[in-house]
Amino acid sequence: MTSELLIIVNLSLFVVHELDAVRCREWRMIYGLNHLNDDTAYQLFAALHVPMLAVVLWFFVQANVEYRFWFEAAFDAFLIAHLGLHLAFARHPKNRFSSRFSKAVIALMALGGTLHGVLFILINPQAVL
Repeated sequence: MTSELLIIVNLSLFVVHELDAVRCREWRMIYGLNHLNDDTAYQLFAALHVPMLAVVLWFFVQANVEYRFWFEAAFDAFLIAHLGLHLAFARHPKNRFSSRFSKAVIALMALGGTLHGVLFILINPQAVL
């Protein structure tokens, strides 16, 4: 699997997770949103994804190799750290990410971030130095 295909799969898993986050009402665990009523919190949660996804997609189409390299490295690190966040919030009373599907997507994101990071460094060792 090439590095480019793997990062696209990782982005796809991230989008699927965000869809699942709406189903699981993730805003109920996020400080600042958890005190709002569900309709307002959902709307704000969804609206905040517009600039976030715009930035992610903008970096994905960058012709500038250095920008793209550092974005992909940061995205890989985020996917791995994201698993840690979900583990830290596993016992949160409002956590609804309990299905095998939810857990599998989160774990696959971390695995994909790890694999892409290793592969990307092996392909571009001079960029890391």
